[in-house]
Amino acid sequence: MNLQRLKYFGLFILGAILFYIVFTKIPFSKVINSLTGVTPGVILWFCLASLGVMLCLVARWQVILIARGHQVPFWRLFTYKVIGFSTSYVAPMPNVAGDPVRAGMLGRHGINMNDGASTVLIDKTIELSLSLVFFLGGLAIILTPLAVPASLKATVYIATFIVLLLVFFFYYRMLKGQNFFFSVYRLLGLHHKKKLRKVGVALELMERKMVGFYRRSKGYFLAATFFTALAWMFMFMEYESLARMVGISLGMKEIFLVFSMMGLSTLAPVPMSLGVQEAGQVGVFAILRQASGAGLALSLVIRARDILWSIIGFSFLIYYQVTSHTFSVKIPKKWMIWKRKKRF
Repeated sequence: MNLQRLKYFGLFILGAILFYIVFTKIPFSKVINSLTGVTPGVILWFCLASLGVMLCLVARWQVILIARGHQVPFWRLFTYKVIGFSTSYVAPMPNVAGDPVRAGMLGRHGINMNDGASTVLIDKTIELSLSLVFFLGGLAIILTPLAVPASLKATVYIATFIVLLLVFFFYYRMLKGQNFFFSVYRLLGLHHKKKLRKVGVALELMERKMVGFYRRSKGYFLAATFFTALAWMFMFMEYESLARMVGISLGMKEIFLVFSMMGLSTLAPVPMSLGVQEAGQVGVFAILRQASGAGLALSLVIRARDILWSIIGFSFLIYYQVTSHTFSVKIPKKWMIWKRKKRF
C-alpha cells in the first residue's frame, strides 16, 4: 500500500472514529424523534432548492466558457459539474479534487486541458473569493452578540480581515492586467525548483487567460456574480426547509451560521467530511441552544443529499466511460489514491 492510499484510509478511519464518538454521545432515538417536520412537501422543496443551487453553479461555469469563446451544451456541463462534485466528495482533498476532472471532460468538446483548466480556475476563484467574503463577513457580524469565547471571535475577525485584504489584492491585480498566483509562486521561490518549473509555466499561461477574462469580460463577470448570489438564495431556501424537517424555526442569522459551519467542515482533509460535519453541526446547535439531536439529524439529511448527488455523478461518469473511449485525462498524482490514467 503506497503512502497516498495509506493517508486516504487513515483520514477515513479518523473521520469514522469521530462519527462514532458523536453517535455515542447522542442516542439515535433522539435523531429520529427530531425529524418531526418531514413531509412530502418539505422534501420536495428541499430537493428543488438543492437542484437550484447546482443549476446556478452550472450556469456560472457556462457564462465563463462563453466569455472564453467556448460553446458547450448546458446539460453536458451539468453532468460534468456533478461528476466533479462526486469526485471531490469522496477524495481526500475536498473542493479541489473534482476540478481537473471537470477540465478534462471539456476535452470532449475540443477544448484543450489548459483552456479547460483556466475556465475551472476562474470559476473556482469567483466561488471562493465571494463565498469567503460573504461567509466570514457574515459570521463576524453574527458572532458579535453571541456568548462565544473571545478567542473564537478574535480568530474570526482576524481571518475576515486577512481574507478581505487578499480578495481585494487579487481583483485589483486582475483588473490591472497583472498576475496574482504566479507572483505568489515566484515569491515563494518555487520557480527555482526544477520539478515545479513546468507547473509555473502552465500557471502563468492559465493566469494570462484569467486576466483576459477579468479585464475584457466584465459583463460576464457580473453575470457570474449574479448566479453566485442566486445560488446562495437557493442555499438559504435549502437550509430553511432542513430546519422545518427537524422541527425547529431558524431565522436568517441562525441559518447563515448553520450552513457556514457546513461549509467550513468541507475544508477538513477527511473524505466526505466524515465525522467533522456531524460534530460541527452538533456544536452549532449547542451555540444556538437547540437540541443536539436536531443538529445531528440535519447533518445526516445533508449527507444523504450529497451521497445521492455522488451516485448520480458516478453514474454519469460510468456512462461516459462506456460510451466513449477516445478521451482521456491524466489526474495529477497527488490528487489520486490509485495512480492510474482515468478515461472517460
